Amino acid sequence: MSRPPTSTYEIVLVDPERAGVLIRGGAFFPVYTPARLAGSSLGGSFLKLRSVNVGFRLELGTDRGFILTSPVRGVTVAPLAADPNDIM
Repeated sequence: MSRPPTSTYEIVLVDPERAGVLIRGGAFFPVYTPARLAGSSLGGSFLKLRSVNVGFRLELGTDRGFILTSPVRGVTVAPLAADPNDIM
């Protein structure tokens, strides 16, 4: 049995108090897109607020509505950008 294709996302935290992020990657975000990271869930009503957890799905609020990703398989923290304009 083959695995479904995986997506890699880049997430930049821009507003910690409101969980505002810029996200790029996967089928829904070909360019950096503003979103709100609601949190991580297992698909039910339980939501780990404003967090990214391996095995959980990300729930992201966007202008197009909520996006629910496939389960997170890994997390890597990138070094800080020397120039904030490097992410745009």
